[in-house]
Amino acid sequence: MGSLINDKQDFIRNYYSGNSAIFIGNGINLISANNSWEDLLLYISEERQINVRIDKQKAFPLIFEELLFTMNGDFQSNLKDLKTLVAKKLYDLNSSHYHEVILGFNCDEYLTTNYDYSFEKVFDKNFDRTSPSREYKYSLFRYNLIKETKKIWHIHGELNHGFKRENKHESIMIGNEHYADYQNKVHEFLKPQGSIFAGLENE
Repeated sequence: MGSLINDKQDFIRNYYSGNSAIFIGNGINLISANNSWEDLLLYISEERQINVRIDKQKAFPLIFEELLFTMNGDFQSNLKDLKTLVAKKLYDLNSSHYHEVILGFNCDEYLTTNYDYSFEKVFDKNFDRTSPSREYKYSLFRYNLIKETKKIWHIHGELNHGFKRENKHESIMIGNEHYADYQNKVHEFLKPQGSIFAGLENE
């Protein structure tokens, strides 16, 4: 518990230190590998033969949940199955020239919503997390250190949480329920219960 508190304090100090960070969404995979959310959802529906219309006008997390709730069987087993499919689809994504250029910036903090290891593979083509972070499902403190100083923060989870457990894709955040739970974790981190002067407000 003490290490969590220390990490929190370090994080808050860095937040105010003026250190820069780069935020990367799925656009980089779209231009480098033509791998969009729509492609991913179509892959899921085809692999599991789920008859759901993939409508671009609808938020993709909602489409994912529609796919999930259309399946027969146990909810948790189905969720695990679909996360495994997502990981299977993305494991073979490799780094591109664009990933190399971004990692060449004078910056050590990279926040990405992507689950894949394209950034890590710039320096290690066979990268796969082999050691666990302290988190199994969420990603408040989860990052991968590459080239000694550069941290890749997979803020929506990653393909392998590193634990020696059956469901190594548990941290993949997809669907609104996981988003809502994660948002609550962030809120608790910034404003712990019992004090209105806590978290960032207290620094």
